[in-house]
Amino acid sequence: MRPQAYVGLRRAFDFEFLMSALDRISAHGGEFHFLDFNIDKSDNKLTEAKMLIKADSPASLDSILTALRELEVTVYNLEWTALEMPSYFSL
Repeated sequence: MRPQAYVGLRRAFDFEFLMSALDRISAHGGEFHFLDFNIDKSDNKLTEAKMLIKADSPASLDSILTALRELEVTVYNLEWTALEMPSYFSL
């Protein structure tokens, strides 16, 4: 199984920021799947995205997480239980 991390990104998102984050994941050989979005209704900006990120190696995954932190977002690990985990993702 490929190394993976369930992460959340918090920030006032816009399209340019989101594309930059996804480009960084791809540039380090990663794969991403969106699990959830939360939008701040006061200004209609995405303020949190929960993602599954997979990489080819632990070092590559660490590089991806470091690259995301350079965008000045909060990157945090999500705790998932078997009941919360979408059935199409494996731990």
